[in-house]
Amino acid sequence: MYEVSRELGSYQTEVRKLVSSIGEKDDQELASQIIAVTNQFLDVDLESSDSNLIREICSESRMLKHYKPVIDSEVQVMTLHKSKGLEFDLVFHVDLYDWIHPKRKFIRGCYDEVFDDWDQELNLHFVGITRAKEHCVLVTSTQRFNSDYQLRNAKASQFLSLPGLDGLYLP
Repeated sequence: MYEVSRELGSYQTEVRKLVSSIGEKDDQELASQIIAVTNQFLDVDLESSDSNLIREICSESRMLKHYKPVIDSEVQVMTLHKSKGLEFDLVFHVDLYDWIHPKRKFIRGCYDEVFDDWDQELNLHFVGITRAKEHCVLVTSTQRFNSDYQLRNAKASQFLSLPGLDGLYLP
């Protein structure tokens, strides 16, 4: 067991060295290094079309910037789905309105709260609040836009009245 752990640690160290050196390469060296790292550590032989795509991305600064990390002064705006697996110091979880999140169904003549898929909406809300390492700001207001872009009075999301949230937010 110790030998496997030591090998894994050595492997991780080697991967870190290679990955950190990638940023210091020029366009062609960068492409070659990415291809080499992929072949070595994933134990695959990239198709020529994949290698060509990597070379194209590395030589095109407009395309390459989509793969570079954001700088500290930038704000990232994304959907809850896109945020899965990521973490941030501060998260603004917006659109916490009745009808919006969780999404409700409109049934003419029915005044009950009917949701498209409560469990899926709750899971998505969980994704949103667990992206924050330090702070999560849950955002709602007294007005919202409906599907016809008309300003309407708004109620807070049902998620804001779940058990365990008392005293954690300002109404």
